[in-house]
Amino acid sequence: MSNETTQKRSLSVSLGAAFLMATSAIGPGFLTQTSQFTAKYLSSFAFVIVCVIIMDMIAQTNVWSIVGVSGLRGQEIANKVLPGLGYLLVVLVVLGGLAFNIGNVGGVSLGFNAMIGIPEKAGVIIGGVLAICIFLSKKANDIVGKVAQILGGIIIVVMLVVAFMAKPPVGDAVVHIFTPENPKELIPVMVTLLGGSCGGYITFSGAHKLLDAGWGGKPEEVKHFRKSVLTGICVSGSVRILLFLCVLGVCTAGTVVVAENVAAVTGAANPAAEAFRLAAGDIGYRLFGLALFSAGITSVIGAAYTSVSFLKTVHPFIAKNDKWFIVGFIAFSTLVMAILGGAKVSDKIGVIENLFNKVDSLIIGGGMAYTFFKALGYNIGNSLLDADSIELAKKLMLDADAKGVKMLLPVDTVVAREFKADAEYMTVDSDRIPDGYMGMDIGEKTAKLFGEEIRKAGTVVWNGPMGVFEFDAF
Repeated sequence: MSNETTQKRSLSVSLGAAFLMATSAIGPGFLTQTSQFTAKYLSSFAFVIVCVIIMDMIAQTNVWSIVGVSGLRGQEIANKVLPGLGYLLVVLVVLGGLAFNIGNVGGVSLGFNAMIGIPEKAGVIIGGVLAICIFLSKKANDIVGKVAQILGGIIIVVMLVVAFMAKPPVGDAVVHIFTPENPKELIPVMVTLLGGSCGGYITFSGAHKLLDAGWGGKPEEVKHFRKSVLTGICVSGSVRILLFLCVLGVCTAGTVVVAENVAAVTGAANPAAEAFRLAAGDIGYRLFGLALFSAGITSVIGAAYTSVSFLKTVHPFIAKNDKWFIVGFIAFSTLVMAILGGAKVSDKIGVIENLFNKVDSLIIGGGMAYTFFKALGYNIGNSLLDADSIELAKKLMLDADAKGVKMLLPVDTVVAREFKADAEYMTVDSDRIPDGYMGMDIGEKTAKLFGEEIRKAGTVVWNGPMGVFEFDAF
């Protein structure tokens, strides 16, 4: 192999690892958090972004350097520090990666839906199949890196186009990097974003990819790890900056705040999608779909690959068959999302009907509960509603009664006027949600009622949270 070919191969491996790490970070949650915080803190959020990028560089460069010089995976290093610690790390990373991957598959589905109108359930299946096909290919190791680079490039181009159309006040943002308003209030936000940038499996995704390419274990190879990680952070940082500018441009006209747009973005179920729509109309919304699809697919790939890269040192069988463990990881995530994902009653009809034959009690909460409230004739204000399933909800309640299954619904509900973290909220009886308010969480009476029922159970099957868990108040 010629020196030129070797250099090209090295560059390809380095970029593949860099983009795998970067696109693992740029998932659906990354897009939502950046959009929400930008709409809330406006130009001052530039200070947070710059600080997070700097801290991300320091943290990840240290981790990648240790992996590079030792030639060991994260869990192997942990076991050297404290015997057994690595196995705990494996469990935490795999469980966390699985939880995130279910959401990532959902992100792919939402991207498909926004981009070309594919139903969410079909989008989940297609997204899972696409990710599985990548790992089933003969040159999966090379293709994973290439796919991450291509889709990462698409995300950057989309963000750049929409940011340009939004006409953000760049000068004002630069000034606020050095003079942010209420900096103490920005510290918790900084911690949240840093965790999303380099927490969990994300830090190790690219570093383990370089180990799988045969790098590491020699002091002279550390430079490759550092170059790759800094490239990846530049990619993820660039996407965050461009998304910030897009949302900032939507929420301001020069240095004047456009309150209507701020409310629209912070109150939207998908803040980034709303910002893109306000910036560029229907085209912007479809471009958001493309960006979300790209972010979702690459995050699915990154979470599955990295989780199994931790598992493969547990037993030689896993290392020998790592491809099939990755495929199984993605297939399981897809199956869970396809069966249990979504807030529509119709999305979960099969699960609910099957549970009637297996459970004594069934607790309904979260976004789906409001459709049942509507079926009971309650006023639900602006709460989430699957209007097409009201009659279905009535039928399910009758079926539960006929089969002797105790179906519990929230008796009190935490409501707010706006869908945002710092919204003012109050607790009301579930049959008295005021007009203009939306349900955000179950109330204390309901928490006590549900808790008492769960404590009596021998087996509990849990689907998801009862409220908007992304916000600390709920």
